[in-house]
Amino acid sequence: MPRPSSETTGMAMKRLRKLSGMNQTELARHLGVSQPLVSAWELDDPTRRPPDEAIRVMETLFGQTIPTDGDAPAYRVRAVLQDMAMDAAYRARALEMLGVDESDIEALYHY
Repeated sequence: MPRPSSETTGMAMKRLRKLSGMNQTELARHLGVSQPLVSAWELDDPTRRPPDEAIRVMETLFGQTIPTDGDAPAYRVRAVLQDMAMDAAYRARALEMLGVDESDIEALYHY
């Protein structure tokens, strides 16, 4: 079964795991990791990416290749941009709550 061209690492992991009839706990046992870590990988958590060794084990286990970060750059860029937008929104709200503006913060950096 060919993979969708926009499929991320996590999406491929989940698709192949389900096709094989495994749950996350079973896959975690094969990889020697925890079920929550497999879940984070399948959700494409940018702070927790599967190491190359885990990718190779899964490719052998499932008999198919799994795309890595270099295979899905648009998805990664979109995730980073969303994180940056959230950071900016939180920062703006925090500054508003504190009653300060960006120039006050910049002055502290140069103090």
